[in-house]
Amino acid sequence: MAKILALILSTLLFISISIVTASSQDVYPGISESSDKVSKSKIEGLLKEVGKLLEEARRLIDQAENAGLDVSIYEDLLETIVSKYQEGIDSYNNKDYDKAFSTLIYVKTRVQIIIKALQGVVGEKSPLQFSRQELENRIESLKKKYEVLESAVSQLADKKSLDKMLKQALELISKAEEILDISFQAAYSLLNKAENILKQVEEAGGVAQATATVSMTETVQSSTTIESTTQTSVTRPATTASFTSTVGSPVQEAENVTPGEVNIELEKKNGEYRVIVEHVERLINYENGTVLVIREKIVTVGNKTIVSISKELVYGSNQSRNIGQVSVQREQNLVGAWFKLSQNTHPEIYKLDEVIEAEVVDFGKNRVKVRLKAPDNTTGRLFIIELSPELVDLQNILGFNLTVNGESAILASSLLDLASGAYDQPAYIFIISSKGVQILLYLPHFSEYIVEINAVLQRILEAFYENLQRIFTSQITMYATIIATIILLASTAITIQQKRCLKKIK
Repeated sequence: MAKILALILSTLLFISISIVTASSQDVYPGISESSDKVSKSKIEGLLKEVGKLLEEARRLIDQAENAGLDVSIYEDLLETIVSKYQEGIDSYNNKDYDKAFSTLIYVKTRVQIIIKALQGVVGEKSPLQFSRQELENRIESLKKKYEVLESAVSQLADKKSLDKMLKQALELISKAEEILDISFQAAYSLLNKAENILKQVEEAGGVAQATATVSMTETVQSSTTIESTTQTSVTRPATTASFTSTVGSPVQEAENVTPGEVNIELEKKNGEYRVIVEHVERLINYENGTVLVIREKIVTVGNKTIVSISKELVYGSNQSRNIGQVSVQREQNLVGAWFKLSQNTHPEIYKLDEVIEAEVVDFGKNRVKVRLKAPDNTTGRLFIIELSPELVDLQNILGFNLTVNGESAILASSLLDLASGAYDQPAYIFIISSKGVQILLYLPHFSEYIVEINAVLQRILEAFYENLQRIFTSQITMYATIIATIILLASTAITIQQKRCLKKIK
């Protein structure tokens, strides 16, 4: 009988614990939800799509190489991308579909940039058509520019690096002249590179004044230049894509580079807002102190956005040398608005696109609610929400819960994924630093949205466990006491009944 009573007590205690645990999950929904949100079929479709893109990139690289162009930066980037593609396949095979999706989106974004840049170089799907006379005129214009700069540089004491750059520019002009009958687009690409180098020479110390009256606007179409506030400048001609040669790149001042460093800047120049979003990552640390870094950058100003990927060598007294760059220009202002929020002050809203309606509905410690609206045909836009340090519990923050019209947004894999429109639903990333938090949210299409952002803090989880402990120490103790009392009374009644039976037998 004792064994039976013990079994009954254990069973009842187990049931009571299960009931309490279930009730706690009702209070904190989503704690035990599966993280697998991406279907197997979606990953399989993405694998096929990215595989075809990689084949197209390889074909265009071979085509550019056959035209006599330097494709080393493309080869280098493609090798890295293929390696990441294999990681995506491995994650798929291991049934880690969330990781596979994130990795494949990362690959898709970068291979699309390579393809768009190459299409501008080798002429496929290029919007520009050039006559032979137009290119010949441009060649003559650049030759004259070269002569003026050569004369100016010859008067400088320290001219070794500039002489080298001028020599490279002249070689590119000569090469473009040689292949003029083979490919107009390839010749035009070489002339773009030569023009870029000549401009860098012109802007070097001591040269600009000597060549102030020389114009480089005698091109097939007018050029647009966006000068970055960081160590590199992005110079884009009318064509939609280009790359920088790996030979004779200039030496430029560089900021301190740390692993995974992200810089986001907003400035106003000549009446226009400009946003620069940049991610810098170390690749190799050499024994002599030189560091190979990859720089992914988004520059948006006016109605243009430039997305670029470059590799640089950082060495010496924080100097760097650009060893290759791929750039793609979009005729669109990607950034819709920038919010700056601080405690006890009115929100600052910088509208970079006039079609966007943006307002802060509510905000407080570790939470923000904003409204975004635009005409239905508005294409995807990126929004930056900056929270000052005193507005966020930086010591305990684990992440963010971001919803758009009540639906959770996707946590994106990188900055470029947001800029390239790789997601067909709202996606975001967040950056935490001593300056506070910057949240970048991409909305792929438009109507009206309510965006809510709530910080996920360590102390919230601690509070959950504390409450759970209180439930166990109060409710379960009460349940156990009641159950034990019932069993004890039942046991006593059974014992008394057994004794009566024994007396009757005697």
